Amino acid sequence: MKTSFIVPGQPIPKGRPRVTRFGTYTPKRTQQFEASIRRAWEEAGAVRFPDGAPLFLSVYARFPIPKRTSKRDVPGMVGTPYLKDHGDIDNIVKAVMDALNGHAYADDAVIYAVSANKLYNEQAFTVVEIFTKEDTP
Repeated sequence: MKTSFIVPGQPIPKGRPRVTRFGTYTPKRTQQFEASIRRAWEEAGAVRFPDGAPLFLSVYARFPIPKRTSKRDVPGMVGTPYLKDHGDIDNIVKAVMDALNGHAYADDAVIYAVSANKLYNEQAFTVVEIFTKEDTP
């Protein structure tokens, strides 16, 4: 069993929970990104994986090329690694895993392996692929 879908827009890393005197909450940007992941999963017509099935997760984050980049340099930047301070790959994967928790799978503990990368692209989006162990590439 395999599911793959594209989440439009810039990948947003999982933000740290904020603690106030009124309680703890997840930052709004993180909530919006996780909601867009679930929406893309639903629109792809994906079916929930069987409980307890070991899963392999691939996350491909594509970030926009900065607007200040000269037109001459843009083609050379497509596909190069995104190395900015914000956008840690582990936090992007965490946002994807948490967004699909209870939807694509019962608990993200069933994910036994992860593959991820973050590169520049002309359009910003995130590709998510989930495979059962039998279908792992």
